[in-house]
Amino acid sequence: MVSLDEATFDDVKYIVLYKYLCGSFPLQWDLVCDRNYLMESSQTVFNGGIMFGALVFTSLSDMYGRKSIHLMCQWLLVVVGFATAFSPNFTFFAVFRFLGGALREVVTFSASRLHP
Repeated sequence: MVSLDEATFDDVKYIVLYKYLCGSFPLQWDLVCDRNYLMESSQTVFNGGIMFGALVFTSLSDMYGRKSIHLMCQWLLVVVGFATAFSPNFTFFAVFRFLGGALREVVTFSASRLHP
């Protein structure tokens, strides 16, 4: 442990960051410094899921009915939301963000068609 008299600016900066950001996912998953680009990529993954959901689930809605697909995706969105919140690492977080984006698109699209 470094005493305050011997501490450099980097030591103090690290202590302050650790104290105020401890428990946040950027520190838990090491998304600082050279890996901070991963934080922005989660939004890109989410938008990719939206595009995937628009392409795949619209045809499934036509084949199996909008109401059944809507209800199934609504429940799956709850499960995926909890899985996203409790992801152990960034890879699982990105996969669940992708699935959440796909399911969100289905829920939004089918809800607008079910309720005039």
